[in-house]
Amino acid sequence: MTELVAIIKVGKKANIDMLFELGRVHFRRVTYFREIEEQQILGHFRKDKYEGVSEILKGGKMQVFLNDNRIGLSHNAELLLRKEKDEGFVFCFTSIFESQLTFGMRNRIPVDDRMMTFGDSVLLIFNPQEFMNRVRNCLEVNNYEFKSQPVSYAKIEEGNSSHSIFTKPIEYSYQNEGRIFINRVEIEEFINIDIGDLKDLAIQFPLEELDKFELFPKRDSV
Repeated sequence: MTELVAIIKVGKKANIDMLFELGRVHFRRVTYFREIEEQQILGHFRKDKYEGVSEILKGGKMQVFLNDNRIGLSHNAELLLRKEKDEGFVFCFTSIFESQLTFGMRNRIPVDDRMMTFGDSVLLIFNPQEFMNRVRNCLEVNNYEFKSQPVSYAKIEEGNSSHSIFTKPIEYSYQNEGRIFINRVEIEEFINIDIGDLKDLAIQFPLEELDKFELFPKRDSV
């Protein structure tokens, strides 16, 4: 994995305003994302039945019995297991890595058109290392157990496979997603942390203006 050079967060303007002006990082429960995906509230492109799944068991038959009577039978059954360790809170964003850009040239921001269904406003974080440092510092001060890393995309094979909060099916690779995961099982619907305004390391603009912006990466002279 090459260096992270920018972060894109697409969302509703009210939420992006809070992130930009207050540094309010909004973590939602994994169950929230699973529910909206099951209900398809955010549209076809967000539906992922494997969200928050820890293990996938495939193949064979699934039979359903009522007393001694078999009332259901399914070939090639699929069993999705979820563990408590993957039932915390998540902040998601789109990652831009140096391998996606040509150095010494202006580059269009490499965001897939399917991301346009996620909101109406964009925050472009051009100093992602500082952003992540501020988030980590705040989480540590508040004694949260957390982990951050890019999502990996994998084929869901015919056989059994392991899964995690940082794994998604290959068809979602266009999202190029990064996640910060708080390992905390609580009754709250969300967790907010405030890291201070981001005006020194980000810019905000309407989604329809995304094509107007370009990234110009340049290596430091030796």
